Amino acid sequence: MGKSDTSHRLVSSRCPECGAPVDFRNLPRDQAQVKCTYCGTLINIPGRSHAHTATSPHTRPTAAVFVTSEPRRVKVHRGCGVTGLLVLGLVLLFAGMGLWSTGWMTPAMRLVNQVVSNGTVEGAPDFPPISLPPIEQAFAPKPRLVSAPLRLAGDESAPVQMILTAYQEDGSVLLGFDPAHRLESWRSPTFSERYYEMGLSGDAARVYVADGAKLVALDRATGQTLWQTSLANNLQTTCTAGAPCLQQVGDQVVALARDGTLQGFAGATGAALWSRRLNSTPRQFLVNGDQVIVVDTDESNRAVVLVFNGVNGDLVYELRPACTFPNIEMRPSASDQYLITPDTTPDGSALLVAGSGNYACAWRYQLTDGALTWSFIPSDGNGSLPFAWALSSLAISDPMLYFVNVDNDAAQIFALDTQSQGSMPESLYRIENYQLTILYALDDLLLVSAQPGFARDEVELWAIDRGTGERRWQRKLETTHTFDEWVTHPTDQGIFLAVCFWESDECRFELLDRVTGASRGQVREATGGRFEGAAWIDDRGYLTIDGKLYAVNLTSAAIEYTWP
Repeated sequence: MGKSDTSHRLVSSRCPECGAPVDFRNLPRDQAQVKCTYCGTLINIPGRSHAHTATSPHTRPTAAVFVTSEPRRVKVHRGCGVTGLLVLGLVLLFAGMGLWSTGWMTPAMRLVNQVVSNGTVEGAPDFPPISLPPIEQAFAPKPRLVSAPLRLAGDESAPVQMILTAYQEDGSVLLGFDPAHRLESWRSPTFSERYYEMGLSGDAARVYVADGAKLVALDRATGQTLWQTSLANNLQTTCTAGAPCLQQVGDQVVALARDGTLQGFAGATGAALWSRRLNSTPRQFLVNGDQVIVVDTDESNRAVVLVFNGVNGDLVYELRPACTFPNIEMRPSASDQYLITPDTTPDGSALLVAGSGNYACAWRYQLTDGALTWSFIPSDGNGSLPFAWALSSLAISDPMLYFVNVDNDAAQIFALDTQSQGSMPESLYRIENYQLTILYALDDLLLVSAQPGFARDEVELWAIDRGTGERRWQRKLETTHTFDEWVTHPTDQGIFLAVCFWESDECRFELLDRVTGASRGQVREATGGRFEGAAWIDDRGYLTIDGKLYAVNLTSAAIEYTWP
């Protein structure tokens, strides 16, 4: 819905593609379109001529959006006049009350529709047919999804297995979704319009929402608000998707605020349990069992790894990685790499720290007691670790750490054993005029994306043998534009691949053979719009594309359904 100034000119509206606010003020009078700063959609400005404005598949008119559908033709049979009036009265009553919760609405609407459609009484006169909209749509307009689904941990038998974020005219809402039955189980109250800054987490009983400086807990089964409390500040937004700024730690929920405050709350009641004000605003927030691990900095802006007890906030220990060279001691920075290994060794998980720069070192710490168990220090002070991780990538298949470094025009993949004392990075693969990004290790393969220097829009998928460095297979993703988006996910049957093309508004879902990279089946679908992200449950992928959820079978790449 747009907003007007005192002269009744439309000065702002919301992007119909992503829901972000759009401001029409201070624009030239002859400008007929404005671009959404969040998603890039071109929006027609109401009241201005568009005769000379170029159109594109991504141009959307700014107008009020109404839910429309084929009306239901209902013939009121003999004796059903009173029933019909009763149903209409119920519709008007509920609509006037503004009851939008779908928890009670779905079964009630099925009953009302059945009464309206089937009610008959013998001997009463016929009434002319009347038209009613589908009642469920009259109460709950179809949501437009705006982010990746959040898969909930805990009870795998619960109907609500994921949370979807949708945007409406006055803010964002959360949807409790049952993917098995394709049902919206509940709809939350309205939250902030800045949905992309909200934090979400969940466990077997509750869903936690950080909305600005407010922390709210919703009942996982019903969506009802259980408690609400305040954070020290808005949530920190620079944390990664793999290590978000709002996480559960046992029965607690821990939040990292943008002012550098780390707080723990009781998940059941919202009671504040502890609070820690850090020296900086960390960009690393890791969880290992009941441990909370953040990467703070000292007065010299060098990294200090702090390990807290997630139950009471006590500092368990701190780590200050350092490597010493003649006349200089080097410490990693907060922007370097910090990885928790899987809990597969007798001593439990470990923390790997990989530095950067001219004097880059690496360390392995046992998380049970913080003991340093391994380190790598280059002998000549100029080792193989990259100068900046922003230009590189890495993956772990414990104890092996794989990373990319660029030497002149050649990209190299190195393998480093993080448990063998005295081990050095070994060059596994080298190629010139290509940019390489390590995705993940898969069995005896290393899955890598490659972009040729002569055609940066073309992306290829490579499988590198982790033992020999041989390139087993390569496959072009057929991307033709820098805005094309793609994702891969390993499955028991192979490698699932989804590629969404910006120019054609089409996505390709495909299953690749692990051994050969050959296609084992693909589906092309006109999806429209942008890819927002995915969640994976068993042998199904749930991808948010252009406001819809696509449920894809990961064993065949077939689309099982879309919602709504």
